[in-house]
Amino acid sequence: ESAPSVEGLLRAVQDGDPVRVSYNLDGGVDVNEPIDKAGHTVMDVFDSQHAAFHAEVAQGGDKYGNRAHEEDRLREVLNTLRSHGAKKRSELKKRDQANSSEPASARRGVVHVIQVVVD
Repeated sequence: ESAPSVEGLLRAVQDGDPVRVSYNLDGGVDVNEPIDKAGHTVMDVFDSQHAAFHAEVAQGGDKYGNRAHEEDRLREVLNTLRSHGAKKRSELKKRDQANSSEPASARRGVVHVIQVVVD
């Protein structure tokens, strides 16, 4: 296995591989690191793939073989991403906009609390 990286995390999400997703996240990869110039995250990719999976299933396709197994894998990937604080680009933009509308003193207070929890 290669060293943890954003690219490795992206491939793991695309492959629906919860073990590799955990490997990359536990290895220190930022779950909300942009994967393209538009600022999309792996959560955006996951959402697209999950929607495609359900569309295929709804149309009666069998591209995924054992549907229950695939759904379990996707659920495990989603839970792992969420446990590491994964957000979609739109959620990050809303958070950033909300933070920029707060007074600087309030933003410093939030950062301080987060630093205390992390340290």
